[in-house]
This record gives sequence, C-alpha cells and structure tokens, in this order.
Amino acid sequence: LEGVVDIWVPSWEMANVDDIKRRQKAGDEVWSYSALTHPGFTNWLTDADLINYRIPAWFSYSLDLKGILYWQTTCWALPDKNRKLLNRDPWTESRTYYAGGKYWNGEGSLLYPGKDAGIDGPVQSMRLKVFRDSVEDYDYFGILSEQIGFNEPRKIASKTAGNFHSFSNDLKDYLETRKRLAQIIQQALEK
Repeated sequence: LEGVVDIWVPSWEMANVDDIKRRQKAGDEVWSYSALTHPGFTNWLTDADLINYRIPAWFSYSLDLKGILYWQTTCWALPDKNRKLLNRDPWTESRTYYAGGKYWNGEGSLLYPGKDAGIDGPVQSMRLKVFRDSVEDYDYFGILSEQIGFNEPRKIASKTAGNFHSFSNDLKDYLETRKRLAQIIQQALEK
C-alpha cells in the first residue's frame, strides 16, 4: 500500500518503529491504535490501571505520531448467541464487548449514558478524563517544541514513554515531567 496510503494506523502490539520512521520520512502521517488487551502493552479496559490512559499520548509524541484512533466510545451492546445485539447498562455491566470467545470489560466504552445520573447527555468515564490529561500533556510538548524546537521535548517525552514497548508505569514520572514542562514553557515565555 506504500505510495497509495498516506495515513498509517498500526496497532500497538504489531507496530514497528523502523517502519513508522520510514513512512514518516516518506511524508506519510502515522497514528496508532489499540483494542482489547495484549501482554506488555497499555490497554483501554476498565480492568487496567488508569495510568494506561496517560501513556499513549506520551509515546505518540516521542514517535511523532499525529493521532490515536479509538474505535468506539459508547459500545453498550453485546451480541447474543444468534449475533443479535442486546443493550447493556454500562453503569452496572462492565462487559461491553465480546470477541475471541471472551468478554472485554469497558472495551469501546469511554462514555456513559447520562440519564441515570440526571444529566442530559453523556458522562465521561475516569478513563476518558485521564486520557484528556494525556492529550493536554501532548499539547505541552507541542507548545515547548514551538519555542525551542522538536528535539528537546522529544527527548523529555522519551525518558518517560519512548515507544509502544518502553514506558513508565509510575504516575509520578508523568506528573513531575508535566510540571517541569510547564516551568520550561513559562521560562521561555518570560524571555
């Protein structure tokens, strides 16, 4: 597909950093994607620690990825044995997806229906809120790169989350680095 496709979206567990760099060098854009769970990788399930939602934006910046594809945010139905979709209440039923002979808790569900909470519209999950924080971190790196160039912010991000396989699972590393980024940005603005 090279020469035909100009936006690539490799899955985290199958991504090859050398291929990503090669496609970027050719002028293509690269995003990333993940679904379900794969040992050694971050995942989007409710069973996962919330840090899993912070990590992807960081390795995305480290690898100069331009986006993260998330396939669905309101997957509240599961197929029965006849493949007929049955609506589920995500507030009380964590199994939101069925694949590979297994139920997946929270897969494809980052929002909840607001009606039961007295809200006219969707309610954000904690997972989505932490992911939003990580996107803000990505923006911090972008602001800093506009001030001092891409290389130094990329080095800073890479120390915490360098790629799909290499990242910290300690929230303190992300919070301390974010604080440091804010200080560097503020200092650059004062000059």
